[in-house]
Amino acid sequence: MVDGQTFSVTADDYNAYFMNTLYELLTCYGDIARVQLYTCHGAANSSGARPATHS
Repeated sequence: MVDGQTFSVTADDYNAYFMNTLYELLTCYGDIARVQLYTCHGAANSSGARPATHS
């Protein structure tokens, strides 16, 4: 529950673990200045472009 609101999502085990971990970090450890998420394709830069990936 966040500010009286509840949220419900459907997720596989990996993503449920990820979301629970992120929730814990954001709610139990004080102020967070920045959260940077990387995807399997790398983080997008400020223009939204993704860096080149190598196979």
